[in-house]
Amino acid sequence: MKKFDESKHPRDKEGKFTNKNTSSSSVATKEKESTQYSEKVRKYKNNLVLQQDVKEFKEQIDLMQQNKIPSWNAIRVRSKTPQVLIDIGLDDLPMLITQRHLKNNLESENDDHAIDEEVLLQIPFALENPEYILKSKTKVNSVVVVTSLLNKNGDPIVISIDKDGKGIYNNIEIKSNFITSIYGRKNFDKFINSSEILYKK
Repeated sequence: MKKFDESKHPRDKEGKFTNKNTSSSSVATKEKESTQYSEKVRKYKNNLVLQQDVKEFKEQIDLMQQNKIPSWNAIRVRSKTPQVLIDIGLDDLPMLITQRHLKNNLESENDDHAIDEEVLLQIPFALENPEYILKSKTKVNSVVVVTSLLNKNGDPIVISIDKDGKGIYNNIEIKSNFITSIYGRKNFDKFINSSEILYKK
């Protein structure tokens, strides 16, 4: 029997057989392609989750307006925290908001919190792709997301979020990146120029 020559059958660092004629550049190319594919898969799965979140958010608002959700239960805006918020330090948690805040948005007439329902339903998407993320000026453990959406007065809509908060969802208290307010920001230029920017699109 012919003796096995290890030198003719090189292995990689994991002990797997490799082609000795494979160059380091081709290996790097394959690793890059693998990374790109993994990123495409991640974005595809994330998009499916986001679409489901939007569907469920609308369903919850419909039920809320019919008074079919117990008043102590929060509304879930996102089942997972968007990556852009995770990147600046938030944990990957569901994102909740009280019914009282949403009703205030929908029922207000002329103040900063007045937001049309069709605009409000875009909030899950807006959290995925913010214009800015700012450090809160008033709360230590809070950030402010600036969206591309406008309220009824034409002011940019901002979303205040308490990091690592808690809320009741489906009658169970859970950890949440809790949305404490959604409103249109007056004097936006002055506001943004005096804020600490954590992220800019």
